Amino acid sequence: MITHSASALQTAAPAAKEKKHKMTILFTADNIGGGGKERRMLELIRSLCKDPSYKIILISISDMGVGYDYVYDLPITIIETDREFKYSFKPFYVIKNAIKKYQPDIVHSWGSMCSFYLLPLLPFRKFKFINGIIADAPVHIPWHHKNYIRGRITYLFSDVVLSNSLAGIKSYGAPINKTYCIYNGIDMNRFKNLTPPAILKSELKIEKFKFVAGMIGAFHDRKDYYTFTEGALKVVKERKDICFLLVGEGKNQPLVEAMVPDWAKENILFLGRRSDVEALIQVLDVGVLCTNSDVHGEGVSNSLIEYMSLSKPVIATEGGGTDEVIVDNVNGFRLKNKDVDTLVEKILFLYDNPANAKKMGEKALETINEKFILDRMTEEFIAVYNGKKLTNRLYG
Repeated sequence: MITHSASALQTAAPAAKEKKHKMTILFTADNIGGGGKERRMLELIRSLCKDPSYKIILISISDMGVGYDYVYDLPITIIETDREFKYSFKPFYVIKNAIKKYQPDIVHSWGSMCSFYLLPLLPFRKFKFINGIIADAPVHIPWHHKNYIRGRITYLFSDVVLSNSLAGIKSYGAPINKTYCIYNGIDMNRFKNLTPPAILKSELKIEKFKFVAGMIGAFHDRKDYYTFTEGALKVVKERKDICFLLVGEGKNQPLVEAMVPDWAKENILFLGRRSDVEALIQVLDVGVLCTNSDVHGEGVSNSLIEYMSLSKPVIATEGGGTDEVIVDNVNGFRLKNKDVDTLVEKILFLYDNPANAKKMGEKALETINEKFILDRMTEEFIAVYNGKKLTNRLYG
């Protein structure tokens, strides 16, 4: 177990009394790697840190490492542990000891596994338990799925259950009397002082292309890079001045790369995992999110709102929280699952109609400013912590 404390706390005078905090919040997470849910949590923590009266402790029950290095610069206490084996009790004791030591007012769980580890402590708790177990919205989830079971059990002991989409609340059968939707909020400061698009295009050797489509996400079963790549090949056969960027890594990457013949490799580029996705989005003319709805349903995709924050029109597989983000034919296009032909059609439409693409991108940014800004998200979390009711429920 590794504990990191804020430097400000470490250097305080030994005899000085600790400053009184108006609220102590203990966050628990399955990991603090590079995923979208983890970014959402850390953005919230960073936003809360602007108010020094919050005392924040963050526990990660995985040794996957930290995907966002800035977390170590935040004035918080970080406790990193790991599950030595699949059903290890070690995280339970780490969480239990942290609760005893820090006496939190709020325990906010950000994952199904850490919510489950909290379970033995919940019947006797003196803290408010915020159960943030819902982060996706599968179309079909069997009653025996581990996340569904963990949810149904932990709901019973939750003061509040949170989801990042209304669709997720419905998918997981969360109790409507204490469940709220808080949409992902994006920090628009992330899009300042980026590498200019011309420089990036030069580095990537794509200056000659008139139109760039891109998809950002892990090469796992949830993300349907097969449909995206099949569509890219059909487009490239017709238009040699269009290129496609695939950004991410994962177990399916070699299989997807094998789909691309030599004649298309100049137009279809695999960039791997990148730390400059905000800058990369600048060079896109359209952002794409193909989801494999057979195995996954998006909550609210960070990639989607990142595209839209830079005024990019978007194309995404319908279903789940995506339908709460994209208004079809207004700020983007929605596709049926694995619908290659419509993907090709919409990419070519945007290529052939730049004025429509620009207007759609402007509408996308309007959507972000209305529903998906970090300040709004933070305010809603604080309201929940303070016992206030939100209006964005599934029913009424």
